[in-house]
Amino acid sequence: MFDPIGGGEARLVPLTLYTDACVIRGSVRSRQRRITDILNSAEEPFLVVSDVTIDEYGSRGIASRSEYAQINLGAVLFAVSDELVEARPDLRTPKVPEVAMITIPPRTRPAWPGNARSPQRCAGSRSRPSERS
Repeated sequence: MFDPIGGGEARLVPLTLYTDACVIRGSVRSRQRRITDILNSAEEPFLVVSDVTIDEYGSRGIASRSEYAQINLGAVLFAVSDELVEARPDLRTPKVPEVAMITIPPRTRPAWPGNARSPQRCAGSRSRPSERS
């Protein structure tokens, strides 16, 4: 979990984890800077979160608090950092413009079903043959 590529000392990263049943706020000790790296490079199938607040969806009660919690990564839907993470230029993917050719096949049917000159028939107005002008 403490990969030297993340660089530097292990630090507490405040984050919010969302699962299918609850919202979990706390801090994870990691050398990684990005939440994506913390979640994807975990050595275990769980995260140990400290200073945890767990709030169930739809609950009107008081949120549960704990000093530590073990969160199953399989239950995490997504995570959000509680602090601003500065972008690193070495992790940026260079964008290259591409030329795209879009072709549209020729139309083989009339614009309106039945008769190309009567849009009223598509709009649902039905007229009897004797009422047509």
